[in-house]
Amino acid sequence: MVRAIIDITRANPGTERKLVEAVLAQDGGRFSARPLVTGFNNQESRLSGIAAMVQFASLGDWLPEAEINEQTARLAATPASEAGRSGDTVLIYSFHHSILNLEGAVGSVSPRPLTTPLRAYARNTAIILTEWPDELMPLDQAVASLAATLAREGATVERPVAKTNVRPQLVRQDPRFDKRAHPSAALPGLITLLLEKARDRGLIQTVGVDPGTQVYLTAAGQAYAAAAHAVPHLPATAGSGSGSGAASGAEVAASDPVGITAGGSSGGGQDRSALFQTILRQTDFGIFPQVRQDFYAHMKQIAAELGDGPPTSRELCRQAARRTKEGAPDKIKQSRRDESKGEIPKDAYPWKKLEQFGMRALARAGLLAGPDGRSIGDGDPWRIPSARVASLPDDLADLLDGEMVVEIIRKCPDVGWQDCESLAGAVLDGRSDDDSDRIAGIVVMLIEQGRIEWDATTQVLRIGPVVPTAPVVPAVPVKEWTGRGPGL
Repeated sequence: MVRAIIDITRANPGTERKLVEAVLAQDGGRFSARPLVTGFNNQESRLSGIAAMVQFASLGDWLPEAEINEQTARLAATPASEAGRSGDTVLIYSFHHSILNLEGAVGSVSPRPLTTPLRAYARNTAIILTEWPDELMPLDQAVASLAATLAREGATVERPVAKTNVRPQLVRQDPRFDKRAHPSAALPGLITLLLEKARDRGLIQTVGVDPGTQVYLTAAGQAYAAAAHAVPHLPATAGSGSGSGAASGAEVAASDPVGITAGGSSGGGQDRSALFQTILRQTDFGIFPQVRQDFYAHMKQIAAELGDGPPTSRELCRQAARRTKEGAPDKIKQSRRDESKGEIPKDAYPWKKLEQFGMRALARAGLLAGPDGRSIGDGDPWRIPSARVASLPDDLADLLDGEMVVEIIRKCPDVGWQDCESLAGAVLDGRSDDDSDRIAGIVVMLIEQGRIEWDATTQVLRIGPVVPTAPVVPAVPVKEWTGRGPGL
């Protein structure tokens, strides 16, 4: 007989009951007890109607795969112990590769369980996304972002936009729609469901059939977008009135994950800084404000010490991160946005991510080249670690911090001159006159390089046409770098 654990944590919203029913129908005759279903808080109600046939164990809200693995191992301990005494087998159903391969904590459960892919049962359940995944963002926020996006794109009945373009346009408005930002963002049918929800509210209309469907805002949708001021992440700004989609400051603070209560290039202060920092974190490109400038200084120092040839980006950034760690205090203060959370022990700081950021920033800035002198950019990630550092100019810190500014402008379509202080708060973790002046200088540098452009019509910054090209690495023999040498 079998003691079953069904892990539904990565089931498409609205499909949980069908999945469990498919397992019960196919395998239920072998179960020696009610199966244990593990899922998140918002998934328990979706098992209504079969709740008496299973035991449900909540894992809280959202967790990454590694933590789901650990929680599954903990919950499997009792069934495994009972199975060991009765001669039963523990069988775990899951979507997670680490669980199916018995990696991590679940691999230490004794007696060793069997696993089976839950995806095989999903194929037989005609799964269609019917419920909005609140773990991604509240539906009101998603609809507001859609309305703001369509308003920005000028989507009217005379000029509708293609449905196939909606997601990339949404990502510019709210990076949480990027499929890489959260598992729920990659759910099939997510954009279709969002359009249905907005259409049900009378905010949009669609014409045609897939794949040629087009979308436009109704008059009510245009009024809704205007009332909400096209604020990223929010259905409305605090104090926007009682119109459609308006929200109080308390409602906004409760629903918005980064606490943004104002936005747009017209201002927003520290809340705009929070939005920009969220963009950098979600794209895994920064921000390390406590140690980044020391990291840059060590990069230049190490490159100067290696007089017999250019190092690879991996060698340079790895050693610079090590030196930065050695010189850091035992406890590192959080950024100003997170200082209420206290300090981070030095050993717990994400040094590996700092190293990876350094390599990517060098590539984006056009400072890396391959053996043939060809520029190695961020679009060629597998070659970045072994690429040679062509040069480290005196203004290295401005060049690499500039890549963070470019990333913000790439993801946020309404960065204007009023945002200089907010950019300083995001990139430099400071809003002093000196910080703002430095950011202004970096923006001017990027414009002169052609990396970004100033759109005088819309009064916002745009990505420019110029892609940085690495200088040719000198064709000299390169001594194998060991990480040892003067001062290393």
